[in-house]
Amino acid sequence: MPDAPSALLGRDLLEQLEARIIFKNGEISLEVKDQQYVELLSLMLITKEIEVASEKENFRKIMDQVFPRVWASNIPGRAKNALPVQIRLKEGGQPVRVKQYPLKKEDIEGVSPIIENFLQLGLLRECQSDFNTPILPVKKPDGSYRLVQDLRAVNKVTEDLYPVAANPYTLLTRLTPELTWFTVLDLKDAFFCLPLHEASQKIFAFEWESPKTGRKTQLTWCVLPQGYKNSPTIFGEQLANHLKSWEPPPGEGQLFQYVDDLLIATQTQETCVDWTVSLLNFLGLQGYRVSQKKAQMVRQTVIYLGYEVSAGQRTLGQDRKEAICQTPKPQTVKELRTFLGVTGWCRLWIYNYGLLVKPLYALIREGSRDHQWTKDATRAFDQLKLAPALGLPDRFLKYQAILVEQDDVENVVTNIVNPASFLSGSMGEPVIHDCLETIEATYSSCPDLKDTPLEDAETWFTDGSSYVISGRRHAGYAVTTSKRVIESGPLPTNTSAQKAEIIALIRALELAKGKDINIYTDSRYAFGVVHAHRVIWKGRGLLNSQGKSIKHAQEILRLLDAIQLPEKVAIMHIKAHQKVSSELEEGNMLADREAKEAAKGEVPDKAVEAALIPDGKVSIEEFRLKIEGCAIRGYDIDFNITQVCTEYHKNQTKITPPVPRKAVITKMPAIPEVEEQIIPVVTKIGSYAIKKTGVQKLMVNPKWSLKQVEMGVQISRNTLGAAFVATRNLHASKTSFQKTGTAEVSSILEERILGADTSAELEETGRVLSIGDGIARVYGLRNVQAEEMVEFSSGLRMINDSARLLQYNYVGMSLNLEPDNVGVVVFGNDRLIKEGDVVKRTGAIVDVPVGEELLGRVVDALGNPIDGKGSIASKTRRRVGLKAPGIIPRISVREPMQTGIKAVDSLVPIGRGQRELIIDEKKKLYCIYVAIGQKRSTVAQLVKRLTDADAMKYTIVVSATASDAAPLQYLAPYSGCSMGEYFRDNGKHALIIYDDLSKQAVAYRQMSLLLRRPPGREAYPGDVFYLHSRLLERAAKMNDSFGGGSLTALPVIETQAGDVSAYIPTNVISITDGQIFLETELFYKGIRPAINVGLSVSRVGSAAQTRAMKQVAGTMKLELAQYREVAAFAQFGSDLDAATQQLLNRGVRLTELLKQGQYVPMAIEEQVAVIYAGVRGHLDKLEPSKITKFESAFLAHVLSQHQALLSTIRTEGKISDQTEAKLKEIVTSFLATFEA
Repeated sequence: MPDAPSALLGRDLLEQLEARIIFKNGEISLEVKDQQYVELLSLMLITKEIEVASEKENFRKIMDQVFPRVWASNIPGRAKNALPVQIRLKEGGQPVRVKQYPLKKEDIEGVSPIIENFLQLGLLRECQSDFNTPILPVKKPDGSYRLVQDLRAVNKVTEDLYPVAANPYTLLTRLTPELTWFTVLDLKDAFFCLPLHEASQKIFAFEWESPKTGRKTQLTWCVLPQGYKNSPTIFGEQLANHLKSWEPPPGEGQLFQYVDDLLIATQTQETCVDWTVSLLNFLGLQGYRVSQKKAQMVRQTVIYLGYEVSAGQRTLGQDRKEAICQTPKPQTVKELRTFLGVTGWCRLWIYNYGLLVKPLYALIREGSRDHQWTKDATRAFDQLKLAPALGLPDRFLKYQAILVEQDDVENVVTNIVNPASFLSGSMGEPVIHDCLETIEATYSSCPDLKDTPLEDAETWFTDGSSYVISGRRHAGYAVTTSKRVIESGPLPTNTSAQKAEIIALIRALELAKGKDINIYTDSRYAFGVVHAHRVIWKGRGLLNSQGKSIKHAQEILRLLDAIQLPEKVAIMHIKAHQKVSSELEEGNMLADREAKEAAKGEVPDKAVEAALIPDGKVSIEEFRLKIEGCAIRGYDIDFNITQVCTEYHKNQTKITPPVPRKAVITKMPAIPEVEEQIIPVVTKIGSYAIKKTGVQKLMVNPKWSLKQVEMGVQISRNTLGAAFVATRNLHASKTSFQKTGTAEVSSILEERILGADTSAELEETGRVLSIGDGIARVYGLRNVQAEEMVEFSSGLRMINDSARLLQYNYVGMSLNLEPDNVGVVVFGNDRLIKEGDVVKRTGAIVDVPVGEELLGRVVDALGNPIDGKGSIASKTRRRVGLKAPGIIPRISVREPMQTGIKAVDSLVPIGRGQRELIIDEKKKLYCIYVAIGQKRSTVAQLVKRLTDADAMKYTIVVSATASDAAPLQYLAPYSGCSMGEYFRDNGKHALIIYDDLSKQAVAYRQMSLLLRRPPGREAYPGDVFYLHSRLLERAAKMNDSFGGGSLTALPVIETQAGDVSAYIPTNVISITDGQIFLETELFYKGIRPAINVGLSVSRVGSAAQTRAMKQVAGTMKLELAQYREVAAFAQFGSDLDAATQQLLNRGVRLTELLKQGQYVPMAIEEQVAVIYAGVRGHLDKLEPSKITKFESAFLAHVLSQHQALLSTIRTEGKISDQTEAKLKEIVTSFLATFEA
């Protein structure tokens, strides 16, 4: 082209590509054959070195090398070599005609461009058909439309194809950890790539009316339509056939296909780039189009089929979890089916999904369009949304950063030498950590336990058998070598196969004590326990993921102990019932045969011991008691009461004649320079003598002690007095040794008849199964009561305080009473409590000291003093969990409780015995302030202010700060309430302030989740409503027959962003007699107290107000509420009528009048005088800025010159006509002088 205005470069390349430059309608386009273009890109790929690059660089490389037409555009793809799809009707199927339902004009106009474009591209054509189905335009979030056709009627009459698409639950199991780089490709308008057979096109016809011409016609699809039930199967099979001819580039990788979604997984980044380029070019040449917007290319983490896929892992995507968690409760069967479809996709992540959804499927089977929700269905719906795998972080939850403060610490320059200054400045050799060794040491049942055979070690085989013959179960076990039987025997008839396998493995380990041993078991269950599940179950306290006890818990504990017996041990799994081809199969076959044979034997009738005490022996762990600093005539004593054991001793001899039935006393060596002697006393039980084997140990035949051997310490003329109980109940389950001999039975009867059994009452004990986060799971304690105090053996110590022996121990409260364990919340730090520690019942429900001795003191949730002022000499204690008074002792709230706050006493009055959401302290009342979850510095400041105001003498402060354990924060309100009830039941008046109950609810939620109670709304347990109702109902005004006292409760509830409709605020509002809503916005506007008059309400109303206050403040609340509403419209500057203007003027002045400083209470008669001036309109002409100044001057004037008027209001409690006239005269005359 010599006449071209510009030089054309690359003409030789254009000739090689056989390119054509086309000029048409004023536009220039370039056409290049597909194959030549790809060859050119391949040439570029060969000459260009691919380096490891960033995601953007990878994207650029891929874009430079792929066929450009592979990316989706306005022109859909067309699969090459794809035969037209034929659709067949079912046998006897008839044409379906579903009339097009009316569409909105905007929907028709929105979808019209799409239909016109499809007609131009040949995807749609006009037709005349006896089929017709409706279309539905669907508006997208961005405002564009999508064309959807309702093909349900067509789907019913067409043949079904067997779906051959990959199972999404098993498709990704081929992903190995070595595959770390991924590409996800989503084909655009994939179904439109396959043509539809002309004879089948009429089946998908629909009616269309053009918005431009108004002409109605029928259109149908020329390609495979979306919405047809077999479209995914047909397209997926077609694409899979095409992909068979794709040859991936060199390198390790995998290609996954699910319908039109493709996933490439490779080991290296370079391989992933090569495979992505190759696959894109292949798809483009085959006529498919890929969505560039949805493509995820060469990444290490991608989203595929709703899963988040990375190296060797797949998790649920965030979008899918949010969709489930935000789904409202379905109201129709259709909505319920949609919800079940979404959750069904996540069934692999939801434990017991099939069982959970049964009640929901029952609703669908009822067949009604609008179903009725049952309790089971509602519970199932909530549990599905609260499944752990679907949990989402709640960014609206309150987060607290706790600052630990210590008042006696300050920054100073010290001359104390820092030991670190003597250390060498040079770094030593780095410590090398082996991750696999750490994992093995942490999760293995035994540090040197192996799952591969040991060299130069014996090889044993174990097996257990359990089967039923003629309705009777037989069970047995065997331990063998490959040639001989080591041990075998029958087991009780209730033994399952799993339990028999565990017992067989236990016996093998016990028999191999001190040996190097290889043990083979064909039980995957037993193999998994010792190698995988031990740490998980132990950490959970032998509980499964549902909070229930695992099966065979005691046998598993015994197995984990038995693993420690051999010198070295390896436990391997071997497949069962294999053909004998080696020595291993021979040994396993022998163990299997011998176990079945042993099961036929009879279990011997012998003494059966408790499950935790094998081999007929009982060993009570050492009870070590250290008495520190016990002053006896100026000398310190430090001694141990050592181990007392009760065990079977074969060499015991019978003494003839029997020792008389009295205590056998043996003196211990005297303590130097101390006159008193320490004497161990051992109670004699039965006709056998106690064999003394030394001062340190006593051997006792179990036949002697049916109940308890009692050992005590006596120090004559000393305050240590009573003996310490050194032994515990041998069995937490109260299992005793079975007595089968007649002589032994006679001995028992003889002891009881003659009164020889002098042992103390048994103390029921248990053992700690697991401990963590302040929650202990305890085995035993069968008779423990709810909220009973229990003691842990850890940290036991004794001190002598004022001639009294005090015992300090870790204590807790039992809350969860389950069949196989007890959930105990620990009061305080649990760091010294260990698994296996003894836990003892106290028989006492949680109680606290009460009485006037507590006034002026700061105590914790258990009533212990924490103010450093010494012990509290209270003689009365009261349980914290008492029931609320009934109907008979109560009277209605009618006696006002003056707070001294104008806004409260006039607008939201509080009566004695009421429950209302606000706080204040008043000298006429005994006040109990309960600080829950507050900072220690905040509580300290409050105590200081009360002390400075001389108010602590009427106040008790119960503190459970943010640094205290959750159980203490949960218990504090109940403890404070018990202290307040003491005053109420003794005819006095008390006010209790809970600051605040929302933190108590959070603490209770934390405890409940750790106790594995099922969560409900906002993860709170279902009984959180009862938590507060049983507390607040204890506030009451008693009638004269019950002393006439009162307890008024003022709970504080914190809201998030002012949302009073949240769960906890809603619950408390429904319980209380009113609420005072404090608004942050009002506070920052200078309106203090910042009371929102519209939301605040007192349900006792005027019953808790004096008549004088009712007379002056009767209409004030309504006027203020109207003022707030009108003030919002007045901001727009519209013209206001005179009445509205008057309302605004009055509201501004009343708002100013109700402002009140902190710690400035006002007597009720003074409030009446001030409010009278504002409500009666005397201040309407006064500038709002002068209201506060007027109030101070007016009260000073009245107090100095009209004291008689205030006395009249106070004594009469009302405003008579004469009093009102006098008050009006005073206000008018004072205003005249004030304005002047």
